[in-house]
Amino acid sequence: MKSGKQRQQELKAKRAGQRNNDAAEQSEASRIRAQREAAEGGCMNPEFIAIPRPVEEDYADYVEHPRFGKAPRYTGFDPNPNFPWVSLHWNTGYTSGKALRRLRHFFEFSWIYSSFKDRKPDLVPGTAICADLSRQAQATCHVTHYYDIDHLCVDCGKRFIFFAEEQKHWYEELGFGLESQAVRCPPCRKRQQLLGRARRRYEELFHISPRSVEETLEMANCCLTLVEAGTFPHTQKEHVRVMLKRLPDEAKSLEAFLELSERLGRLGGVG
Repeated sequence: MKSGKQRQQELKAKRAGQRNNDAAEQSEASRIRAQREAAEGGCMNPEFIAIPRPVEEDYADYVEHPRFGKAPRYTGFDPNPNFPWVSLHWNTGYTSGKALRRLRHFFEFSWIYSSFKDRKPDLVPGTAICADLSRQAQATCHVTHYYDIDHLCVDCGKRFIFFAEEQKHWYEELGFGLESQAVRCPPCRKRQQLLGRARRRYEELFHISPRSVEETLEMANCCLTLVEAGTFPHTQKEHVRVMLKRLPDEAKSLEAFLELSERLGRLGGVG
């Protein structure tokens, strides 16, 4: 006889499976409906019809994506967000007419309504692609379409495109939640990931005692990398200097030691 806990787990699994099936059916129905309406011109967003196709020259100064390039990828598709089966991602910065009417009803004389009414969308018109709701992480409101998004990198301050196909990969292949957002351009994102790995490795090595020469040099390299990036305070360079001084004399002829000493010297840490 099954216990109460086992029955609860089975019921939970059954409900999760049903939710996935419902999401898959909704996604397929939305995709078919959107394609049919787009072909007939009935689902297109009337606000974007007169907007010209993106020109590559306008994006010459944008940060290049290693796979998708600099300029938006034009699809000619603009689903109408006023339709009940269309739900755009919050990162588009687009507020539908229906949502604006609702905001106006409650906040007509408030800065809240004005901020939404006057906001320029971050999406690039004509770049929408259909989403697969069944592959998105569980959310209160799923996204039916992705757009190329025009962003400003928070680190380097340069503009870049967060491509719709990249979002599809994030939310449907990698399993990222729909609340996730690209705030850094690809090079800065990669640099941030490298710094994250350096910090985790530094913390691992910090708790190893005693450390070998190779481990000490690796720890010093991680620490110095984080100092140079501004993640660690500048005073941590003294910690690196102490680590290098404590190494045996035979280790001070190694290439890694000489490179670290040179970097430390540029920071003013040799003494």
